[in-house]
Amino acid sequence: MDGMMPVSRLCKECYAEGPSKNVNLMEWDKLWSINKKKIDPVCPRHTAIVKEGRVLLTLSNGPETPFVRKIPKHKRYEGAGMKDTTFTKEIWIEQVDAKAIADAEAISGNLDITLMDWGNASIKEIKDPSPKGIRPVMFSSISLK
Repeated sequence: MDGMMPVSRLCKECYAEGPSKNVNLMEWDKLWSINKKKIDPVCPRHTAIVKEGRVLLTLSNGPETPFVRKIPKHKRYEGAGMKDTTFTKEIWIEQVDAKAIADAEAISGNLDITLMDWGNASIKEIKDPSPKGIRPVMFSSISLK
């Protein structure tokens, strides 16, 4: 066990399945559901972006001077502690999220997204810096609501 699933919870799952001499085809989703009920309410939230393929998102009315704000690691569990979040005019997002935003924007023409711990934002313009789309899509303008 890597510390994320206590033995007591694993035992609870085994008791729920019951003893059997036959091969049991247990579903992991049931085990993870039991585990989530105990861990999710107290587990800190972390954010990370993979450097490979990341996409730059520019906030047209974002802060000119970056600043750091301490916010809770978990919104409903103060015991998880605080984390530093930097607010700046340019932020990185995952390429898969950028593609989903670009696809949704192409379909509807107008798109609002939610930036966690920032608020809602409206996409104003999307630019792809490469002619063949090899590099990530870049969002050149966005304004926070």
